[in-house]
Amino acid sequence: MISNGIWQQKYRKDVLIILLILLIPFSLYLHLAFDDTPSQVLDIFGYQFIHVFNNNSALIWSLLVNLIPVVLYSIWFLKCYFAWRYFILLVMSPFAIDLIDILFIVVDNHLLSSIVFFLILLIISLGVDKLR
Repeated sequence: MISNGIWQQKYRKDVLIILLILLIPFSLYLHLAFDDTPSQVLDIFGYQFIHVFNNNSALIWSLLVNLIPVVLYSIWFLKCYFAWRYFILLVMSPFAIDLIDILFIVVDNHLLSSIVFFLILLIISLGVDKLR
């Protein structure tokens, strides 16, 4: 019989990852907490962010729609130990590029944001390999 302490040490991280995978998609409903009044300024904790969307709810929704797949694919990439796991980065890249475009909406050059994203992706993938 496995004691309670051994189970907690062995499976605590896996249970937390499972809970994250189950709960992260529900964070899409966070955009409902923001107002629908026409405003192009998002005020969070005294910081003001100017955006091009019609309201703050649309900004948060578009951020979350792209952030949720990036987080879930990142978890899958980090937990997968097979050689084909680098193809997950290719599947994740359109969501991450859209997320970068939304965050840096003032940069109209999509090629520049794509190059920046792939450089960041390359650095992360090389860094993860060095940790093993």
